[in-house]
Amino acid sequence: MIIGNPEEVKKQLLEIKKIHQVNEIMIVTNTHNFEDRLKSYKLIAEEVSGTMKIKEPSLSNSP
Repeated sequence: MIIGNPEEVKKQLLEIKKIHQVNEIMIVTNTHNFEDRLKSYKLIAEEVSGTMKIKEPSLSNSP
């Protein structure tokens, strides 16, 4: 579990990426409120943009 402000979260994500030698990290924010979840994802995206490759989510079911 990763908890913290955007800078702390970025640091922890980069550490996980380095330790496990992965090129993709999936993130799940556990909150009941959709707006809070969206805000969390936006804060993470803003902090890591330029450091990690961010894949835009697809809104359709087609590949």
